[in-house]
Amino acid sequence: MRIDFFVADNTYSSTFHFAKAFSEALERAGAQTRLHWIGDGHFFHALHEITQDPPDFTCSFSDVHLAGEPIGDLWQIPHLSLLLDPAIYFLHQLKGRYSWVSCVDQGDVDFVRALNFKHVFYLPHGGDRNLFTPPAASRPYDVVFFGSCTEHETQDEKVLAASKQVLSPDNISILEALRALDILDEDLPRYHGKVDLYTRFHDRVNLLRALKSHKVHIWGNGPWKKYVPDAVVHEPIPFDNTFEIMQQSKVVVNSSPRFKRGLHERILYGSLCGAAVLSASEGGYSYRYGEWEDQSFDDWEEVASKHQAHVLAEHTWDHRAKSLLRFLVQ
Repeated sequence: MRIDFFVADNTYSSTFHFAKAFSEALERAGAQTRLHWIGDGHFFHALHEITQDPPDFTCSFSDVHLAGEPIGDLWQIPHLSLLLDPAIYFLHQLKGRYSWVSCVDQGDVDFVRALNFKHVFYLPHGGDRNLFTPPAASRPYDVVFFGSCTEHETQDEKVLAASKQVLSPDNISILEALRALDILDEDLPRYHGKVDLYTRFHDRVNLLRALKSHKVHIWGNGPWKKYVPDAVVHEPIPFDNTFEIMQQSKVVVNSSPRFKRGLHERILYGSLCGAAVLSASEGGYSYRYGEWEDQSFDDWEEVASKHQAHVLAEHTWDHRAKSLLRFLVQ
């Protein structure tokens, strides 16, 4: 099978790394791959190469479309959109006859299937096995976090009510919380975006504030010092540059409250880099949304070793490559 990836730039350049690591894993699994850079006006150059030598599938981590229309229908080759953000923001990708979609949270798969779109499946993030670093390596950083501080306050009662549910220990998704408030379908994407921003801001700020007995280092934009004054704040860095930091860290903090039945990449990359990960989902240490408490990380090395072994056994891009090939030949 031949799979061609489209690659465009995004915040912190993470999708370029994902596409490269995933294509290499697919090659190891027996597929053939090509990467096409479509940024900086190169889309039609990629289009020419595709039409001259068509693959079985095209694929992208970016939201690739042409004037809002799915690109698979353009050249009548199935195109797989590997969605990293909630599917509700990409409903235009569900219109094409040649469109396929994967989601990193099972709740998004259920949402898309309820719209009678059949070419959808769950494919969580994968980790790059080449980043394997033993936990015992020298680690000068105690606790690290990568992400922006997007100040987001609101007086919208529906946003506040939905956010309260999402940040409760009850494992309620944003969509479930909004539907319980009888939000109209046409308003769901707008409200989803508001609740997403609000819950991310409050979860990460309150979680980092709670870690009072640890020296916290943050790489990201925004007024971090206003909300976590004791943290050491650094300028944001590209995704690839975070690996070196994680390889020098005891604990990586992951705050992603929209993930209820999915897996965020920072959990996998932090673990492969030999750090213990503090997260509300699958990770080395865990916290419950809405219950932010200071934690002891005295056994971080043991926790990191255990979860690193689990990630290597089940959650690398090589595992995702085998899963993807099974889905595509069904």
